[in-house]
Amino acid sequence: MSILISTTGTVNSVTIGDLGGRVFLHPETNNYELSEEYTYDEISGSTDLGVALNAGYIKLTNNVGVDIANSLELANVQAIKSSENIGTITTNDYVNKSYLSVLLAAKNNNRCCIWVINESKKDLYINIDNPATDKFIKIKKDAQEKIEGIKGAIYGIWKPGADKGALIIETSFE
Repeated sequence: MSILISTTGTVNSVTIGDLGGRVFLHPETNNYELSEEYTYDEISGSTDLGVALNAGYIKLTNNVGVDIANSLELANVQAIKSSENIGTITTNDYVNKSYLSVLLAAKNNNRCCIWVINESKKDLYINIDNPATDKFIKIKKDAQEKIEGIKGAIYGIWKPGADKGALIIETSFE
């Protein structure tokens, strides 16, 4: 999988200090293959790249045209190990708060990982596969949780008084 970088024109140049001070100029940088110069670990671990992405100075996409929308998705960039899987698909969904168990993400056998970002001022409790169980993962208010290795459906319920829902970012093999 390739990671392509383009500058957006918000600033004339973008310096990525933790990638050796690499400078990307606008408008010259358009779909430059970043993954030829840096490893996936270097790309996903770059704080400066994430800051530039969140600020809107750069745009990152993979070789099949899927945008890497923010630093959380950037942290999940990884090489595809199988020739059968030529890329990844990332989906973003927003789930409104609920005081009853609600489906946050459907079962997905191709899931690599999922981020659950609780935007509420109240805690969110999530569980896997069965909304009726009492085995929960607690996500504190205004916090996030990265869940790996779980293919089953993910359910959630907020403590009473929740004011917002959760952003769900799921990365899957194609």
